[in-house]
Amino acid sequence: MEAVVRSGGQDERKAVGFHFLWNLPNRGEPGRDLVGELGPELTRVLTRLQQGQPVD
Repeated sequence: MEAVVRSGGQDERKAVGFHFLWNLPNRGEPGRDLVGELGPELTRVLTRLQQGQPVD
C-alpha cells in the first residue's frame, strides 16, 4: 500500500485512504499501535485525513 500511495494516481491514493487508513483504530482503541508501523507516505495521508484535509 505504501508503494500505491507513493506512485499511484489520485484515485488509488483515495482508495487506500478511505478504505484502509480511515478504518484504522483511533487513539485509545485496541490495535492503535499498528499506526506506528505505517510507512512515511501512509502516515502523511492518515494525518491529512485526521485533519480533515483532502487526500492529494
